[in-house]
Amino acid sequence: MKTLINGYVGNIVHNDGKWLGFQNKDMEVKMQFLKPIELQTVSFHFLSNLGSEIYPPVEVQVWGGKDKNHLKLLKTIKPNAPVKGQSAFSFMSVCNFPKSNVEYLKLVAVSVKKEPSWGNQPNKPGWLFVDEILLN
Repeated sequence: MKTLINGYVGNIVHNDGKWLGFQNKDMEVKMQFLKPIELQTVSFHFLSNLGSEIYPPVEVQVWGGKDKNHLKLLKTIKPNAPVKGQSAFSFMSVCNFPKSNVEYLKLVAVSVKKEPSWGNQPNKPGWLFVDEILLN
């Protein structure tokens, strides 16, 4: 298994310095490999903490190909939407797809652009927090 890590897994304490946060924009990670790798799973570790305006992504996309100009969509998933009153938790979103040889990856997590009416700041952009991306 190949991993993109910093050696620290975040927990539900969002201000511990272990999370990357995005607000009012989507997370986009691009990776280029020196030679093709065989890949069939990409996993993302996300945080949901509604009291701190941190929401799961609306959608996660995995793109792969031989270079940035020749990508195909390998997988799209839609994590469960948050539920009013839900406690804070961290979770893995796993994208499985047929084995692919890739030299370039583009990973996208679409953030919440407007908090729900029951959120702390309705109609304002929510935060998206991620800390680990695992490649297998």
